[in-house]
Amino acid sequence: MSRKKYRDFTGKNCPSYLIDPFNVEMVNFAIKLGKPIVVEGEPGCGKTRLAHAIAEDLSIEGGPKIVPVKSTSRANDLLYRYNALGRLQDSQSKNEAQLLQATKAHSYVELEFLGKAIQQGSPSVILVDEVDKADIDFADDLLHVIENFEFQISEIPEDTPADPDDPFQPLHWIKGPKEAHRPIVIFTSNRSKPLSKPFLRRCFYLELNFPTDKNMLMEIVQANLTKAKNTDLHTSIENISENLIKESVKTFWDIREKAKNNKVSKLPATAELIDWVHVLHLNDIDVAQLGKLDAPYWQLLFKTGEDLELQKQSLS
Repeated sequence: MSRKKYRDFTGKNCPSYLIDPFNVEMVNFAIKLGKPIVVEGEPGCGKTRLAHAIAEDLSIEGGPKIVPVKSTSRANDLLYRYNALGRLQDSQSKNEAQLLQATKAHSYVELEFLGKAIQQGSPSVILVDEVDKADIDFADDLLHVIENFEFQISEIPEDTPADPDDPFQPLHWIKGPKEAHRPIVIFTSNRSKPLSKPFLRRCFYLELNFPTDKNMLMEIVQANLTKAKNTDLHTSIENISENLIKESVKTFWDIREKAKNNKVSKLPATAELIDWVHVLHLNDIDVAQLGKLDAPYWQLLFKTGEDLELQKQSLS
């Protein structure tokens, strides 16, 4: 297989996602060096969307493969599944075909996202979402696999012969082709607990922060509304007012600053702002009603009862 290099990630081919030029460079460095990327930042600031933007910008078929992490997650969950129960049932069958099948361990193995990406060596983006939920072994074991570009399936005996008619038959060792694309792996973290220093040392790190410029925030809202206008689901926002967007951003900025002073647990971010602008437009809110901390439907910007109460108390 001849290796076709990834073209550079620019971020320009995903117009609804705006990314800082420095972060564009960091993504390209990680891709070229085959390093995973750890992305941190407050909820709603585009960590998950980054994986979609990379896949879209690099024209990777099928988009990113998203793996939500749980406290019980293990590295093998991203590599393969072994149907032990199915094999046991077949081994106890009176059917000769099923009995023969039960002698072939590889027939009960199905490769998962990362396992397929390593075996096939095709371009892929894999998002490991909220890696901070899992224990430390999960991340370390995954990094070991990614760095070595191979992994072991212990359930398949080492002497299992390869099937010449099935180039993707699982074997005891799955090794990525020498001339192949390494998967672009992105770990997101909400900082529920710190990631280990050895893990961070082996990855590139990006922090996606809330914009510090109102104009940048307006561009993000406009870009996302433009994307929404191109879907049947949001045809009702076709005539959204630019003045409404401008005044909504100004008001949102003040509400967020007030919320920060109130020490709310979850600050409103760009995701909440975009939804809020949709609601203001759909309910025909006059821009004259904005400009106040108790602007219409401001409650939509908060996600917990405690945060709502803190914000209400500061308005009374």
